[in-house]
Amino acid sequence: MLCWGEGLSRTRRVSPPQVAGAMHAETTATELAHTDNQQAEEFPYVPELTRNQLTHRQLVDYNEHRRSLLTWLETQGKNPEKHTGYSDDTVYNYSYRLDRFYRWVWAEYDGYTIRIQQEYADAYIDALYKDELRKDDGETYSGNHKRKTANAIETLFNWKACERDGDRWSADVSFSEQTVSQADPFSKDERKRLREAALELDTIPGYNDRTPDERDRWKAYIAQKLGKPKDEVSPDDWKRINRSWELPSLVLVALDTGLRPVGIEKMNTGWLRLEKGVIAVPPKKTVKDGDPTEIALTQRTVNALHRWLEERENYEKYDDTDAVWLNRKKNRYNSDTLNYLLDKLCDEAGITQENRNISWYSIRRSVGTYLISEGSLAEAQTQLRHKNPESTMRYAESPPEERRNTLDKIWRKRLS
Repeated sequence: MLCWGEGLSRTRRVSPPQVAGAMHAETTATELAHTDNQQAEEFPYVPELTRNQLTHRQLVDYNEHRRSLLTWLETQGKNPEKHTGYSDDTVYNYSYRLDRFYRWVWAEYDGYTIRIQQEYADAYIDALYKDELRKDDGETYSGNHKRKTANAIETLFNWKACERDGDRWSADVSFSEQTVSQADPFSKDERKRLREAALELDTIPGYNDRTPDERDRWKAYIAQKLGKPKDEVSPDDWKRINRSWELPSLVLVALDTGLRPVGIEKMNTGWLRLEKGVIAVPPKKTVKDGDPTEIALTQRTVNALHRWLEERENYEKYDDTDAVWLNRKKNRYNSDTLNYLLDKLCDEAGITQENRNISWYSIRRSVGTYLISEGSLAEAQTQLRHKNPESTMRYAESPPEERRNTLDKIWRKRLS
């Protein structure tokens, strides 16, 4: 296991003293160096800069916290299910980025703590995005640095989810290699087309309309979608594909709620309060904050969920899980599979992604933008489950169609 105390302590150097006080200066330097080395040995997982900021009891606590975290990163952080860890270089890199993040939290939020909240991560990434956090020389951090910092913080919350029954987290903004860019929101028209595409996606031609050769090809497709052997595909399976409310219900929920990928992943059937038209997120499972949250649903989405829950009872892959949705590999959806689904929806809907940063967060941004534009900041804050209105204000941008209408009004007045 890597020890982050090794090689970090440095003997303090003193300028060549004048005769008076020379022995005292040398003794002080030696004592300080000895203290540094002693602390490095006692708290090997804490960098020198941080050791100098904490009390002895805090150092004991923080060292143990980091030991547990960094050991997990090295042994299983990359893929906990397969017990595959990150390389030494990656763990070393993440350890320093996380230590810098912790020190920022202590400075901003009432001093030392190892109980890192998701709102702290949001605020830190937001400050990086806005270049409010800079290097010591005043220069801004590169997009590559920001991206790796977001990745490091995400691994921290993955550890908390796997080892401490915490919640996962991911950044609301994406950092490219050279620049930082937020996910572009979908327009009103695009949101409508996504809804329509969800009803069309993966539909297939009727069984009786196909030749034997065509049926054979479609059977292979259906077998893959349903996760069953090709020779077991029946005419009823053809109807099932075209009538399923699995994907439409998922997409409609996303368009109403703006749930992050981790929210979709964690959602269980017990969260659905369809009689009230809400998703009730339990306090311990709230993705962003610790308070109970009721997320509003449209009647159209409630109807789709009713149909899907009734249909869901007939599928064997859901027998031993309370997950609302599983993908064809019988796993809960995650960021990768949801973005793959979104790519297919955009293709089906004819929505171009060229020169745009389109991801699952584009749905979330559109929810926030239009709730603020047509409702209120308070409504958007509640629906998106933000603790602080400042987080919601990031979505307060005028939609293009509203600006276009305003420009039209201006020109009509000038021409009249």
